[in-house]
Amino acid sequence: MTKTVKPQYGMLDIAKFLCALLILFYHFFSENGSVPAILEEALSTYAIAVALFMTISGFLLFRKLESVPTRQERWQVVRKQAWRTLRIYLLWSIVYIAYNISRWDFANLTVIFVLRQLQMWVFSSTFYTIWFMPALAIGVVATFWLTELLPKWAQAVLGAVLYIAGALMLTYKGVGAMIPGYAAVTDFAGMWLGGARGWLLYAIPLLLVGRLVAQKEEKANQRWGLWLILSVACVAVLLAEALTLRHFFGSTGIDMTLLMPATVFCILNFLLCIQIPQGAYQLWMRKMSVLIFVTQRIFLSVIPKLVGESMLANGYFAFLFCVGGTIAFSAAIVFFSRKVKLLKLLY
Repeated sequence: MTKTVKPQYGMLDIAKFLCALLILFYHFFSENGSVPAILEEALSTYAIAVALFMTISGFLLFRKLESVPTRQERWQVVRKQAWRTLRIYLLWSIVYIAYNISRWDFANLTVIFVLRQLQMWVFSSTFYTIWFMPALAIGVVATFWLTELLPKWAQAVLGAVLYIAGALMLTYKGVGAMIPGYAAVTDFAGMWLGGARGWLLYAIPLLLVGRLVAQKEEKANQRWGLWLILSVACVAVLLAEALTLRHFFGSTGIDMTLLMPATVFCILNFLLCIQIPQGAYQLWMRKMSVLIFVTQRIFLSVIPKLVGESMLANGYFAFLFCVGGTIAFSAAIVFFSRKVKLLKLLY
């Protein structure tokens, strides 16, 4: 993580921070009691935040690579970034793996069960919600080599095919179920590719969207009005797409709606048009967005299940503990990392 931020990219740090908060709010309210229908619908847009976070990561990486002259030097940049993301994931996984093991039924433990857990930790995630980190790390490496070895038209075709394949496993799973043999493809992806929202079917297409924005940035960054209109229109059509799917196939979510890539493409271009003063708050938000991602499950799941989920019976206390605890804990890590340098490895 660099210590300087280009002024024109400062809005991206704010956007990532807000995305992380929206994701945290969604996880809390979807798991802890009922909320007004309108709020539930609003929070369901967290899926756009996740996709935007991935796309921003792709943009920042490939924008940086444009000034790197040789493939070997570009690979070193990519390798360093992928390892940093994977390192954060592995360090936090120690906490989650220890928790998972503590919940095992050792009296009835089998070799098959242990092997299945290991397979899930390696090829999927050590705990749900932090799946984003390994998907990003592996996706960055894979996307880099695709862009180095394939012509642009092939990259576009491959990205579209991969995304549609993932959509048929998740948002459009009702349609995917109608395709003969597709269930086997879904099972394989779930076992070895991180599922529909893994590095292959989710990260690569969205990282490619980020790269496309990086290539077109100079031409697009003066058209904020156009990008605002397109962003609002895309979100509206995306929600209409999700509601239509809900009507015909039941609740399928908006995670991989077909309009999602176009939506985050427009939103990212709009964000790049907004010029804001550079400040220390941008770096703080950048660190916090990562930490909120990886620490939220400690407060949403680990502590309540170890102590007793009755501690979340009171809605106000539950919100204060889960949401406030996640933010305060993340902020504390950022604060104390000024003195304890090893803490910087956590974000």
